[in-house]
Amino acid sequence: MGYEMRGQFLEACDCYVMCPCWFEQNPDDSECTGMVAWYVERGQINGVDISGLSTVSVSHHGGHRQGAKARIALFVDEQADDEQAEALSNAFTGKEGGPLKELADMTDEVSGVQRARITFTSTGGATKVTVGQSLTAAMKPVTGSTDRIITVADSALATVLGTPAEVGSSTSYKLEIGQEFDLDLEGRSANRGRFTYVSADARKRSR
Repeated sequence: MGYEMRGQFLEACDCYVMCPCWFEQNPDDSECTGMVAWYVERGQINGVDISGLSTVSVSHHGGHRQGAKARIALFVDEQADDEQAEALSNAFTGKEGGPLKELADMTDEVSGVQRARITFTSTGGATKVTVGQSLTAAMKPVTGSTDRIITVADSALATVLGTPAEVGSSTSYKLEIGQEFDLDLEGRSANRGRFTYVSADARKRSR
C-alpha cells in the first residue's frame, strides 16, 4: 500500500551555518553529527494513520555523506501505539522504500529504535524539538539583506528533506544519548521546512 505523509521538519548539526553536506561538500572538521525531526501533520503508512506523530533520527558520519555510512539512533513518538510505532520505524529506516529510502541508503547501522516523548513546536520566529532528556534542538531563521528568510531550494539535502528549506542558526543543540552522542552547542547549522513524501506504491494507487 505504501505511504503518504506531509508535515514539517527540522534539521540541525554541529557544522557551521550552513552545513556543507547540503551542497554535496565535505562537512566541517571532516565529520557531522546531526539530527532530523519530522512532525507528520497528516499521513498514513500501509493504511495506518500516523497523523500528529513525530519521528527523530540522530546520526554521525565522517567524510562526504555520499561515501560515508552514518550511525543512526531513531526515536519514535511515545504517543504512537504499537502498530503506529512499527509503521513509523519501518518507513523512517527505509524499509518501505520511496523517498525515505534515500536517507536510509546512507545508513550503516541503526543502533536502536526508542520510544520517547517528542515535542515539535514551530512559529515564524523559531522552531524547537525535544526528545525526552536526550535531545534539544532549537533554531531561529537567518534573514538576508531583503529581511526575508534565506531559503535553499536545489541543494542535495533540500531535495531529500523538503524544498525550499529555510536556513537557520541553532540557539540550542544538545545531545545526551549514552556515550554515543554527547554535544552542547549553539550558533551552528539548523534548517527547517515542509515535506511531502509519497512512496511509489501509494503513487500508483492514486492514479
